[in-house]
Amino acid sequence: MNLKDIIVQTAKAMLADDKEPWLFVELLELKDYENAYKMLSESNKSKYTLEEFEKFVTEDPIDENPTPDNFQEEQMPYKKVAIEFATFLVKREYEQAFNMLCKAQQEEYTVASLEKNMNDMTDYFENKRNIGVAIKFVEEEGAIDDKYIYVPIEEDGNCEAVTVEIYLENGRQCIGSIEWGRP
Repeated sequence: MNLKDIIVQTAKAMLADDKEPWLFVELLELKDYENAYKMLSESNKSKYTLEEFEKFVTEDPIDENPTPDNFQEEQMPYKKVAIEFATFLVKREYEQAFNMLCKAQQEEYTVASLEKNMNDMTDYFENKRNIGVAIKFVEEEGAIDDKYIYVPIEEDGNCEAVTVEIYLENGRQCIGSIEWGRP
């Protein structure tokens, strides 16, 4: 059972007892774990000691291996993240682009390797100062499916692209995978 299940179960029990269900959540937010623990159902209290419960609710929910299930779709903000990442690449702000990577991608890439991949991909572009991101295309068409965003990078008739997968990791959207170049 996860914390969400415990909160839902506790809220249902509180409603049945004519208690305020948000009090439990408020106690957690206030870090009053002892009183929050007291509000657990007897079956949940039998599963956790106070110390185990406190550890459970205070552990940093780091997702060491983000998956597409962690993907956030609310009003398609993932396109904005994809555009921002590609814009950092185009502006040669590789450290900013690197900071947008999920933890696993930060282990795979370095700032220098992002720069190398971008340079290798656009090596044949004639005017490196005139490279841009096709933002309108991404806003209107860029999603390949619910996880992958295709972001064209253009220069005077030449076109390449990065295809990125957006994950939600520790409450922030990040780049979970990168494919360099056109399909």
